[in-house]
Amino acid sequence: MISILLVSGAPAAGAPDEGAPRRPQPAGVQPDTELSSALENAETTAELFAVKERFASVQPDAAAPEGSQARQAALVAAGDLVEMSGYDGVVTAAISRTASPSAFEAAKRSVTAARGRVATAVVRSSMTRAELSATKVRLAELYEKYASPGDGMSYSFDAAKDVVVVKGKLSPSLVARLKEIGHVRVEVDSSAEFTRDQGERYADSGPWHYGNAWIRNYRHGGSCSSGFTMNGPNNSGGYSVTAGHCGNSFDDFYSGEHFYGELQRAPYPTFDLGKITCCGQQYGKNIYTGQWVFRAQVTAFDPGLGKPGNNGACVSGQETRQEFCDLRVVSLSAVFCDTAGCTANLMEYRRDDGVRVTVGGDSGAAVYSLNAGNAQVHGMHIGSGTFSGGRTQFAEKYSTIQRYYGGGLRTW
Repeated sequence: MISILLVSGAPAAGAPDEGAPRRPQPAGVQPDTELSSALENAETTAELFAVKERFASVQPDAAAPEGSQARQAALVAAGDLVEMSGYDGVVTAAISRTASPSAFEAAKRSVTAARGRVATAVVRSSMTRAELSATKVRLAELYEKYASPGDGMSYSFDAAKDVVVVKGKLSPSLVARLKEIGHVRVEVDSSAEFTRDQGERYADSGPWHYGNAWIRNYRHGGSCSSGFTMNGPNNSGGYSVTAGHCGNSFDDFYSGEHFYGELQRAPYPTFDLGKITCCGQQYGKNIYTGQWVFRAQVTAFDPGLGKPGNNGACVSGQETRQEFCDLRVVSLSAVFCDTAGCTANLMEYRRDDGVRVTVGGDSGAAVYSLNAGNAQVHGMHIGSGTFSGGRTQFAEKYSTIQRYYGGGLRTW
């Protein structure tokens, strides 16, 4: 059975409630102007996908270890790498069918050296990077055009199998169209459910708010998790992050009875992220991992495939109320589609024992790994699903958030 759960619905826009508590207006930080212009000019699914991939550039922290995504940037730029995936416990790099024998061998040496001790395989794909990108876009276009009410799916490239694996609840007519595309494998479960449900840590009072706190949308109801804390560009002010589907721009969020901040949502569903800001309130360097337990965030970078840090990837949403680790990153370019549309270029991460690590209300939580008991931030959780063979989570990557809203991780 497949069960996709994205935490918190995208509420309808509306005027502020008359009874809303009075509070000062946040100054906020405007997103990257070049990115905003590119999004305004993007009209098709292909253009939106291309914009997000372009601006989700890797900007690694100096502490990013060998094997992180940052160490693959030069190889990706060279054009010979189609994509990498980390399914079945092995990181596989698919090299373009057009790469020369010498280029294939050079890529093989580069990938093996960059992965260090992680088990790695290098194979030749039947596609080029451009062909894979076009396949992903075409899948989203077909979904957006032919999906029936209640349909939903996610997909990512399995480099070892050389196919894009599509999983979800899909109507027969949509399945037929998806199967007409080459290099695609479709796995269907008619009982799947796809929702973006909303679901001390539960009354975080500040004045230095922590991440992974319980936050409630005052205007529309429903709850999510706050994420990690960022500094604005040029130290222009701190802000927290959460999932974009948790609310609309200008929605107020509270933790318990304490004002947490106001949301500024990125264009949705191209991005599933939002920034929370406030004037007098501040956002600190700590993230909750239990009701009274927290860790300090010390660095941030996009992870590599496999298990980052000392104990794999970790997540601790406000609804699950505990820290789950031992999660493995299997893709850094997954796509998720539901009734809101398709969100591309996501981190896909999972545990292989079937343990459910996120539930409704956990969207927005930081995804991180551990280093000497501290948190190395990798992204922000937006949703999860249950597929045969294990449960899978999805997150917006740190580089996406950093590029869109600017600044960098707050470590003080």
